[in-house]
Amino acid sequence: TNSLDLSAFYRSFAGEVYAPLWMRDILRKVGELIIENMPDVQAIDLSNNKIDSLDALDNIEFRAKVTKLQILSLRQNRLADIWCLETFKGLNLKEVNCINNPFKYSTGRAYEDTIKSIFPKLRKLDNIPMLTLASATDEIKDKT
Repeated sequence: TNSLDLSAFYRSFAGEVYAPLWMRDILRKVGELIIENMPDVQAIDLSNNKIDSLDALDNIEFRAKVTKLQILSLRQNRLADIWCLETFKGLNLKEVNCINNPFKYSTGRAYEDTIKSIFPKLRKLDNIPMLTLASATDEIKDKT
């Protein structure tokens, strides 16, 4: 898989530079670098970055440029609004991990349904396989 591990990104530079992805300008610049250098990326891990907003990616039309993205990990961030995931709406995401984000708990029982409404072809949520009519149909098509 063409993947990019940006988990705990702020630790990557070991004292040389402090570049936390929770700072919108840094996240925007990293998004721009992905668009320019890795537009075919299939998996991105943004976990453990204290990210509280995805606006910086929405503002650069990230989803229009990384159309092959299938796996997204946002676990252990500070995302409070589940609707921020609409930044990635329209992408053919198959796996999303949002464990340990405030919106997962504040959304309660509506969590899974809301995620499904944003990503209707999702096959795995928070490392747990999902079987929906859309994914079952896609699976049958893939085997034929």
